[in-house]
Amino acid sequence: MLFINFEKLHRLRLQGIASIDDNDPLLSEYAEAQLVVRVSVTEFFVTARPRYVHRYKKIQPSEFVPRSTCETPLAPWKRVGDIQASLPAKDRARVEREGNLLSRAEYEKYLSDVGSRET
Repeated sequence: MLFINFEKLHRLRLQGIASIDDNDPLLSEYAEAQLVVRVSVTEFFVTARPRYVHRYKKIQPSEFVPRSTCETPLAPWKRVGDIQASLPAKDRARVEREGNLLSRAEYEKYLSDVGSRET
C-alpha cells in the first residue's frame, strides 16, 4: 500500500499480509463500514523526496465521507438508469425510495456543472 501526504509530500509504502473480516469489533467504530481490513506489515519504506507527486491542500472533507451523525448522500453515478441493474439491492432500493433517477445525459451535465464550480 502507498500512503501519501499531499501537503507535506511524505510517502510511506507498506507491504504485508491482509485479512478481511465482516464481523470485526472495529466495524462499529466506522460509520457505514461493511468490512475491516487488517494488515500485518512485513516491510515498509519511507520515501523522502517523492518524484511526480503534486502538492495539494485539503480544504474540506467530501460530503460523501460517511459520518455517524447523518446518512451519507448517495453517489450521483448510482442514480444513472443504465447502471441500476449492476448496483447492490440496497442501493437500488434507495434510488427507488428517493427518486431522482438520471439519464446518462443528465449525469454528464451534472459532471460538467460540478467541474465548472471547482475551477
